Amino acid sequence: MSKVLEVIVTGLREAAIAAAAGADRLELVTAFERGGLTPDLRVVDDVARTVTVPVHVMVRPHDRSFCYTRAERYEITETAARMRNAGASAIVFGALELDRSIDLRLVEDVAGRANLPLTFHRAFDHAHDLREAYAQLATLPAVTRVLTAGGAADAWSGRALLHDLIAQRRAPEVLVGGGITVANLRDVVRRTGAREVHVGNAARTEGKIDGTKIEALATLLKLPSPESVA
Repeated sequence: MSKVLEVIVTGLREAAIAAAAGADRLELVTAFERGGLTPDLRVVDDVARTVTVPVHVMVRPHDRSFCYTRAERYEITETAARMRNAGASAIVFGALELDRSIDLRLVEDVAGRANLPLTFHRAFDHAHDLREAYAQLATLPAVTRVLTAGGAADAWSGRALLHDLIAQRRAPEVLVGGGITVANLRDVVRRTGAREVHVGNAARTEGKIDGTKIEALATLLKLPSPESVA
């Protein structure tokens, strides 16, 4: 299975640079510095019409928590449906209950309303039991990926759990992200067995998208796989 590099972008210019530099997939957000929020529909439409790689779109109305009120739940599900119409390839979303278990009902509602695959974002790393959370998400066919650093601040620190989850070779796919750089990408892949890698800051220089860095990341990722070790 070929490896996949996913790059966070915030608009059409960044999307075009990232795709041209070798990104296999884009995660489109606004408010990158706040962990990513829902982008404007017009931006989604522009990006989806312009690039040829898949565009996964963040649906996240605020960064206060991963728990949502009744009104926010309605807004989220309707936004997800609009993203499909704007050309999104998939939805990026995550939600937790107050006890930090997965909000399965809302995740299922969002995926169903969007009628698109769903990546459960790094709300996953805030769940009270990551192994149980992964097993729960595995019961939802629409959840095709889980973005995670293995419950740690970065993927290298979370490498042990990432290795264990990836070794299961089951759905959803483990999308490894958090603190990945040109310097550590190969080590992270070797220690986790990652097949999909997600980068944000690593694709930027002084906050601006950097095609040279993306090219370097893509080249490193596509080299023959190092032997995975626990």
